[in-house]
Parts: sequence; structure tokens; C-alpha cells
Amino acid sequence: MSAFARIADIVKQVLIVLAVTNKTAVVEPWLMQVGVEFGKYQMAMRERFNPSDAYTWVQEACSKIEALLKKRGPMTLRDLRRFTNAKRLKGGYDTFDKAMTSLRRVEVICAIGKTRKGKERWALNE
Repeated sequence: MSAFARIADIVKQVLIVLAVTNKTAVVEPWLMQVGVEFGKYQMAMRERFNPSDAYTWVQEACSKIEALLKKRGPMTLRDLRRFTNAKRLKGGYDTFDKAMTSLRRVEVICAIGKTRKGKERWALNE
């Protein structure tokens, strides 16, 4: 059962509780709207606090790099290493290097220019 199917079940249960506490025999449209908004909130919180699981160390590092670039925008390799805590990743710097190579190869990220010091800046390829 997927997480979104579980959220749908939770919304149904919340609707039942809301209908009983509001003393209505049926779920009215305004009550359904409350349930839909609650479901949207639950999905947003799940995306934020419970991201998808990774099957390998490299996949985990890829997810961290992508999330970081999405949140902070273009960054240098040094900044990516620092903000992903590459040293603390399972597998260390090697895992980080494999993740960067993988993301470049499949064109998820691309170099968008250089800094004043000549270091490449990386961003998500949109």
C-alpha cells in the first residue's frame, strides 16, 4: 500500500470523526473540502519530513545533492560537498563522487558557468 493510499484512508477516517462531531448524517461539501485540505497538508508534510528511501549509498547521495540544489540554487563543488556533509556520507567522498558523476552523466545536473576563481557552478538541469 502506498503512502498516498494510506493518506486517503486517514482522510476518510478524519471525515467520519468530523461528521460525527459536527452532528451531520452525511459528509457535506464544506466538510469534504476540509478533508481534502487536510489530505494536501499531510502529503506536503510527508514530502518534506519523510523523503523517499534510497536503495544504495550513491542513490542517497544523489537525493541529497538534488534536494540541496533545488533548495539553494546553483553551487560550486566545494559547497555541495560541505552542505551534503560528504565526509559523513556512507562511503564518504567516494560515494559523493559517484553520485556527482551519475547525475552529470544522466544530465540531471549541469555546469552553468564559473565563479570569479574559475570554479564550476552546478545547477539542476531544467
